[in-house]
This record gives sequence, structure tokens and C-alpha cells, in this order.
Amino acid sequence: MKKKIICVTGCRSEYDICYSVLKRFQNDDSFDLSIVVTGAHLSENYGYTVKEIEADGFFISDRIQTLIDSDKEVGKIKGSGLLMLGLSDALNRLNPAYVMVVGDREEAIISAVVCTYMGIPLIHLCGGDSTLPEFGDVDEPIRHATSKMANIHFTMNETHQERLIKMGEEPWRILNTGNPALDRFEEIKSMSKSEILKYFKFDEGDKDKPLVFILQHVISGEFEDGAKQIKETLEAILSLKVNCIMNYPNTDMGSRDIIKVMESYKGKSQVRIEKNIPRKEFVNLLRNIDLLVGNSSLALLEGGFLKLPAINVGERNKDRMNGGNVIFVNAKSKDIKETAQKILTDKDYQQKLKNCKMLYGKGDSSKLIYEYVKKINKTKTELIAKKMTY
Repeated sequence: MKKKIICVTGCRSEYDICYSVLKRFQNDDSFDLSIVVTGAHLSENYGYTVKEIEADGFFISDRIQTLIDSDKEVGKIKGSGLLMLGLSDALNRLNPAYVMVVGDREEAIISAVVCTYMGIPLIHLCGGDSTLPEFGDVDEPIRHATSKMANIHFTMNETHQERLIKMGEEPWRILNTGNPALDRFEEIKSMSKSEILKYFKFDEGDKDKPLVFILQHVISGEFEDGAKQIKETLEAILSLKVNCIMNYPNTDMGSRDIIKVMESYKGKSQVRIEKNIPRKEFVNLLRNIDLLVGNSSLALLEGGFLKLPAINVGERNKDRMNGGNVIFVNAKSKDIKETAQKILTDKDYQQKLKNCKMLYGKGDSSKLIYEYVKKINKTKTELIAKKMTY
């Protein structure tokens, strides 16, 4: 009998992390894979990225609308309630052997609660990480709470694995695999910088200009300052002689304010604004940029693998392990500009970049995850009956 696996995904960045893993299960006839799609995937305002899942050939069993027309905390809470209702019905109907989730967003924690009550083993990718607990970012408690309800863990780093063990998780439930998002860099064919510039409708003559990618999200503890912070970033970068590509932030509260500021720069010859960038072009954009600016975790979790020069603006990610490619700065235009100039011109930094560490795997995580799940020989009762080791 085929083992049924359900993956719950709510946004493109999260989906891209597990894409290579899902492909392996899809290509094995002993598994029956379905995707439950929710959140930003189903929103035209954020690129309607469910179309990428469809194009990848995955079977979508359910589409659960959860985005409330609100930019406040209460909107996300109400949306999470809708997800709990929809997911409960879906899993009751589908009766999967496993549910798979990624990271620290509402899709992960709601799936964990539903699976715990329904007695469905939960596979959690990217648990055990740490961002900046003293800052009060919501990701930290959501991630760890999800891990405490999960039954199988695949971590990105040995330190994350050790943290889960310290939290009382049984060691046999945890495998350190590295970051599955890195696998796509091994799988996707390379494009030249000229091809990337053409895709984003820059002139051929622009290839000698530095290319900067801005990806900046709201910080949950500072969501009212999101607009001000992105203004500081844009003022700094656009004062330089560079071409700039901006991607919409995630759907967290305060994101609309960031988008409004971004859209005010639309029409400038050096600026391109994207709701969503397809996987092939996104991967090749990262391969060809001269600088990544903002506060996306990919600067740390994937940047070391790519030896990607990056500036992390503000407090987000400060507690994450850094391979040496990321420089942290305050959300001030002057600091951002000075650091960008240093990265683009400083030969010592560029030499250091060549030696940055790959802390989050080497691009083979999906194979390790797939093989571990395929070899699981525990009963359902053994999987869900967790014993705390502390």
C-alpha cells in the first residue's frame, strides 16, 4: 500500500525549501504525494504562486483561503483559524501517513496542532534554528512549539540538531540534513548575467553596473516601522550607480506599508519591482547579483553556499549562524550605503567572501530526507507517542 504524504505550504519561499524533497517522493511509486495550498500562494497580490506548484506537476488536494483583508495582528490570527478549520477537514478526508511542514510560519504551527489532535505523524523541516529570542520575534516560539509537536525532524545544522535534543526530543527522531533549499542550486541550469538582465528588461549595456537585489520583510516586533526601514534601504541603494531588483515581502502584518513604499519607486529606470520571481530566474538572479540587501534569511541559510555578498538590515536574523558572507547594519541609510560601497569595492571583503563557510549543507538534503522517511520502520503509535528525554 502506498504511503500518503501531505505537504502544507503557504508561500513561495517555504515551498522552494521543500520542492526538491517533494520531487523525490513524487517520483517514487510507493508514495502518494498531495499538496495542501494556502496563504499567499492563492493571492494575486503576492503573485498567485499556486501556478508554480501546478506547473511543477504536483497534485493539489486542497486550496484553503486564509488571507484576511487586514494588516493587523488580528488578521493573521483569524486567518490561522480558517486554516485550522480547512486543514482539519482535508486531513480527515485524506487520512495521510505523514504531514510535512517547513519552518516557523502559521502553516507549520497550525498543522502541528491539527496533526497532534488527529494522531497524524508530523515531519518538520528546519526546526531547531534560532533567530533573536531577546528581540521577541514571533518566529522563535512558533518554530520551537512546532518542533515539540512534530514527530520527525530534519535540521539544517548540527547546532540545530543539538538544540532539539536539549529540548527533550529523542535523538532517533532527528536527522541533520542541511538546508533542502540548497538542492535547487545543484539542479537548475545556469543563466548568464546578460540573460538575467534581459529577463528583467534591463539594457545589455547595464551588465557592467552592479546588480543589487532587495528582499526586506517586516519584523514582527517592529511592524509599524516597516515603511520607514525600507525607505532607509532604498535611499541608500538607489543613491549608488547600480541596477536594483526588489521582490515583494511576505504577508506578515505591516507588509502592505512596505509594498506601498516600494511601488512609489516604480518607473525609475534602474528599478524593477516583482511580486514573485519564478524559481529558475530567482536562482539565477542569486547567482548573478553583486549584492543582496534586506533581512531575508536566505542571505544566511543559502548565501554561504553561494558565497553571496549580503547586508542584513536591522535586527532580524541577528542570532542566526553566519558563514561570513553577511554584514549586519542598523536600519539607517548612511550605514547601509557605506556598507554597500565597501562590499562592492573592498578587495579584502571580496577575498574573505571566497572563504566563507557552508554551514547549512552541501546541496544533497532532499536525498537524505527522502531516504530516511522511506526507511522508517516505526508503527504509527511509536511515531506519535513521544518521550521527553529531560
